[in-house]
Amino acid sequence: MHVSSLLTSALVAGLALAHPGHDHTKEMAERREYLATRKTDLSHCAEKIRDRGLQKRAIRRRQQLADNWVAKRGLKSMFSFCWRAFYTR
Repeated sequence: MHVSSLLTSALVAGLALAHPGHDHTKEMAERREYLATRKTDLSHCAEKIRDRGLQKRAIRRRQQLADNWVAKRGLKSMFSFCWRAFYTR
């Protein structure tokens, strides 16, 4: 058991020393430049999403889930009405 932990420690130390003095500034600059130019949201394709009706289908799917949960639990249908009023703007 002690021998395996010593070998593991030696292996990890060897990996840590594999690139001594390696300068990461160039890699960090490339990464910074890439992150500055990429888009991190879906605003550039919002028109396509709207044209395909994804939001309307998602609203319908969520409404069906809510209706099923309400029916399963025997709750008042007023909740379902409020759900529709809130999400179908």
